[in-house]
Amino acid sequence: MLNIKDMTYYYSDNDFVDNLSTTIPYGVFAKIDGEKGAGKTVFIKLLAGILFPEKGKIELDNINIDKYKRTVGNPPTSFVFQSGGLISNLNIYENIKLALEHKYYDHSDNEVHGLIDNCLETNKLDNLKFKRPSELTMDETKMIVFFRAILMEPKVLILQEPFDNLERKNHKTLIKYCEEFLDNDKLIILLNRNSEKLNDLVNYSVTLDKGKVISSGYVK
Repeated sequence: MLNIKDMTYYYSDNDFVDNLSTTIPYGVFAKIDGEKGAGKTVFIKLLAGILFPEKGKIELDNINIDKYKRTVGNPPTSFVFQSGGLISNLNIYENIKLALEHKYYDHSDNEVHGLIDNCLETNKLDNLKFKRPSELTMDETKMIVFFRAILMEPKVLILQEPFDNLERKNHKTLIKYCEEFLDNDKLIILLNRNSEKLNDLVNYSVTLDKGKVISSGYVK
């Protein structure tokens, strides 16, 4: 279970969380709701470790998220950026390998190479391996960033606008992987403004207003 207690962070007057507390169970696809300025972006960036709380704590399985990787071995969260988040002067293979270095630090280069190759080949993306991010289409970028996050084997997968404008076949592929991810007693957190196509998958909602959780729970 993800447990957040008294989390506070002020980014600006229109983007903050203030003594925010909530819990989100494993096995759910949780959508973060709220009007503009509710604190949604700050919320997911705090969970992803991009920002750090000024006060309060974030725990997974009663372990502080900062200590989770050292205690359990796997990274606590992995964040699929809306913008891609790929390094422009590295090719796709190098981008993925860099993200996996801490996860597979005790594996040989050949083993890591095999993991990446298998993932790309399985999903018919191996032709992108030596391309730079600027050479990818929007669909290709979204797919690569998603699978990079999956390969890190996080406990919590955080998705920011991952399905927007995807071709139908790619949309179906990502949905399938999300369903498989949740089968392993994990958690997906979604920030997506146009989530109507995901209504069948979303089964939990957390609604923010002015930096606080005003409602949370299972949805039909």
